[in-house]
Amino acid sequence: MLNLAKTDEQLISMALDGSQRSWVKLVKRYENLVYNYCLRMTRNSSEAMDMMQEVFLAVYRNLPLLSWSEPVQRLVNASNIK
Repeated sequence: MLNLAKTDEQLISMALDGSQRSWVKLVKRYENLVYNYCLRMTRNSSEAMDMMQEVFLAVYRNLPLLSWSEPVQRLVNASNIK
């Protein structure tokens, strides 16, 4: 069976080339992980959602500057959103 799923690196490369669809796929891939991480930090659903948005905005704004040899999960965890 052929695996058509794109790797994080492929999605990032396409997002850097302007593919909004690739960025959305990355967000969807990690939104539960990031939300749960933020919820553990804030212990408040609304604040966790706000923090999650800040994390993804920070990652998106710095997409060209980030070292993509690291898994996205580590980059999100290190996004310095408090």
